[in-house]
Amino acid sequence: MVGVKQSPVDMLAEALEKFAGPMAKFVIAKQIKDMGETKDSIPRRKLSILIERAINAAIYNPQLKTRAKKEMHDILENMEESNGQLTVPEEASAAPSEPIVERDIHGIDVLYS
Repeated sequence: MVGVKQSPVDMLAEALEKFAGPMAKFVIAKQIKDMGETKDSIPRRKLSILIERAINAAIYNPQLKTRAKKEMHDILENMEESNGQLTVPEEASAAPSEPIVERDIHGIDVLYS
C-alpha cells in the first residue's frame, strides 16, 4: 500500500484544522512545546495525549470535540511505520465530504469545510 509521506504531527494538525480553523497548527505547536517535545521528535506513544490536549485547547463545542477526537484517533490508528517513518495510507488521509457547522458564542453558524 502506497503511503503519503507527511509527518504525523502535520496529519493531526490538518485534521484539527477542519474543526478548529487555521489556529489548529498553533495549538498543536504550543501543546507539543508544553509537553517538552518537538514536532520532529515527539514519540508515537505521546500522539494520543497530543490529540486530547489540542482538542481540549481548540474546541469548546462537545459534539465537535467528539467528532474531532474520532477523526484524529482514526488517523492515528491508520498510521503505518515504514523504515522508521510514520505514514498514512492515501485513502485514510482523504478529507471528509460533509461540512462542519458550529454555532459561535454570538449565535452565528460558522461553516468549516
